[in-house]
Amino acid sequence: SDLHNPQVLQHALARYLAQGRFAAHLRSTIALYRERRDHMASSLRRFFPAETAWTLPRGGLCFWITLPPSMRSHELYIAAIERGVAFAPGHVFCPEQQTQHHLRLSFAAHEPEAIERGVMILGEVLHQQISRQRNTQRRSLCDVPMV
Repeated sequence: SDLHNPQVLQHALARYLAQGRFAAHLRSTIALYRERRDHMASSLRRFFPAETAWTLPRGGLCFWITLPPSMRSHELYIAAIERGVAFAPGHVFCPEQQTQHHLRLSFAAHEPEAIERGVMILGEVLHQQISRQRNTQRRSLCDVPMV
């Protein structure tokens, strides 16, 4: 007990735990989040460009995505928001430079259909950004005068 949380809620939670319902709740919650995690992994494999990488989370409720080194997550964020998809840029979790090309995707709050739609849209944005970078690099090479 402390002074910051309503004691009524603390008492209700204590009774809930004492009645033994938490184990059943935990089993159903684990199954729900595993399904959502697996659906996000499948969607990432289908829609994300090969230049990206991630690992399957063994705990937690988020994927940590690595973008190509030349891409910054905060630049991608603006394009994604315009398409109705949000994510957490990597630099919000760690200010070091190496997190500038990372992002975090959460699967906890969304149904599988919404996860698939969001990953598909984000994949499209990533493909467009990568294509734009390639075209810019090609153009800059063509602009070099031949002597």
